[in-house]
Amino acid sequence: MKIIQQEPHYGTHLLVTLVSFLTLKKIKRIEALKQQVEEEVQKYWRQI
Repeated sequence: MKIIQQEPHYGTHLLVTLVSFLTLKKIKRIEALKQQVEEEVQKYWRQI
């Protein structure tokens, strides 16, 4: 019985780790996109 109780916890830990990793990657991608948008806005303002 103990083994069955411990395994879901281990699975949850793995899932949390995976989600954290993916979220971190997504945040980095968002930061890069934000930077790109800011650069485009600056170029646009220079043209006016």
